[in-house]
Amino acid sequence: AANLSAEISKANESIDNLDKSVKELKSENENLRKQLESKDRKSFDSELLKTLEDNRKSIDNFVSSENKQYGTLSFKFTTANITGTSLGIQQDPTVHSDKIAALAFYNRFRKVERTGNIIEWLEGSDTDNTGYVGEFTAPSTANAYSIAGKTRQFAKLASFIEVSQETTDWFNLIYQWARTTGIQRILKKADQLIWSGDGNDSTAKSHVYGLKTQGNTAFAATGAKYKAATVADVILDAIAQIKAKGYVANTVFVPFALEAQIRGLKDANGNYLYNQLTGMLGQVQVIPTVELGASELVVCDDTCVEIYERGNYELELERVAGKDGYNVWLRKALQVKVPAAEKKGVVYVANVATAISAITADAS
Repeated sequence: AANLSAEISKANESIDNLDKSVKELKSENENLRKQLESKDRKSFDSELLKTLEDNRKSIDNFVSSENKQYGTLSFKFTTANITGTSLGIQQDPTVHSDKIAALAFYNRFRKVERTGNIIEWLEGSDTDNTGYVGEFTAPSTANAYSIAGKTRQFAKLASFIEVSQETTDWFNLIYQWARTTGIQRILKKADQLIWSGDGNDSTAKSHVYGLKTQGNTAFAATGAKYKAATVADVILDAIAQIKAKGYVANTVFVPFALEAQIRGLKDANGNYLYNQLTGMLGQVQVIPTVELGASELVVCDDTCVEIYERGNYELELERVAGKDGYNVWLRKALQVKVPAAEKKGVVYVANVATAISAITADAS
């Protein structure tokens, strides 16, 4: 009996230790799960739906405080995108409209999370006076090096719809619009302004500073001449211009018409220069865009450009009493940064035909 009692005590002790280990392991697993969840990048759709659900009571109170809702469905857009239905006709539920072109500039450049209200960086200039010097003789002119601080405000883009007071399904309508048309329109506008934005330090500090006006170096022929030069030779010359400044070109933005020309270029043996599988022309990836004019192209080292943006979106409901409805706003803040030195890694060709003439070898 004594021996059995001792064995039982040992067994209970082992069970207690095992239970403690299991609890500790469970706690560690729970902590790990929380850490992983905190690092997950939440999708726009899920965050939008969560925000709406979290504020359901506030939105319901906001909507019902003006007028009593009736059981009719009547919503309207800023343009007449939906036509009426007729009895006896099968209605296609899809709203057919023009496709929104793929994003070029916005998708290509690195994104930096906004953490403040103003972007600030340092720019340095160096005047090199290195040269010969005699023994025990000091240099006559010292090197000149200066640093200046630069700041830039954020720009804010917005898209909105008008919603009737009588709309019965607010949450679904707002959610579907914001996750599709609203976000697409904002990003499409951002893509356009990254290239052609009119932001500047004097009259438009809160606009997007576009690459065309504030973030490039004009194409300058290197002096190399090409027999029967083409747009591919212009790109090659721009790559050399960028390389001479210490950068490595990896991207060329072109209008769709020039992309078609590039796809058809062949070498002397009839081989295509453009890689149909990778979209590469030599060392650069060719990215077509509707934002460039028919005669423009941009060759760049894409590390020279950064897009600062707020990771979240602002969603706001605004009462419009005169229309007995509401405006639903979706907003996003962003800005483009290209320091002065990095502009040398972004070469802008304003007219491809002129550039071809400048690099074409004499027929004689």
